Amino acid sequence: MNTGVRRRLSLILTSALLAAAPVAGCSDATGEGEDEFKSATLQVAHAQGNARVPGRSERIVTLTPDSIDAAVALGVVPAGASTSADGELPSYLPADVRRRIRPVGPAFKLDIAAIKRLDPEVIVGTMERQGTRYGTLNRIAPTVMTEDSGHSWEVNTRIDGEAFGRTDDAEVLLM
Repeated sequence: MNTGVRRRLSLILTSALLAAAPVAGCSDATGEGEDEFKSATLQVAHAQGNARVPGRSERIVTLTPDSIDAAVALGVVPAGASTSADGELPSYLPADVRRRIRPVGPAFKLDIAAIKRLDPEVIVGTMERQGTRYGTLNRIAPTVMTEDSGHSWEVNTRIDGEAFGRTDDAEVLLM
């Protein structure tokens, strides 16, 4: 798939995901049950094996454009995210969202110290770009890796939804 088509598909997906974000973040859980769900630990199968992640992560670091999109669409603004080669976060994200995300370097040259300072609950990346850094990232926080970025965006959205503790919300987005 050429870069132009891939970029257009990404923009279309992001627009759809952002439009669904206000609904996707909703939950019927209230009170003590909700706190219990947030403190649960989930097992997520991913490209590097299995990871134990918090039941509902709020402090996440996303290392691919599709994981940034999935997070925002699922109602979570990442604490940190990888950037393009020129150090920029995706321009299609709303300005108020971009201001809340700390850049952690380009996807192919991460600033590990910056990721560590964010004290994430979970990190999501891809074997294609960060596979060689998995061990380092996993020592900082539970790390979930997809096989690739973009080509399998539906699969990646499901895995990201699991990693963030928002499996049902991810399925709603994909319907």
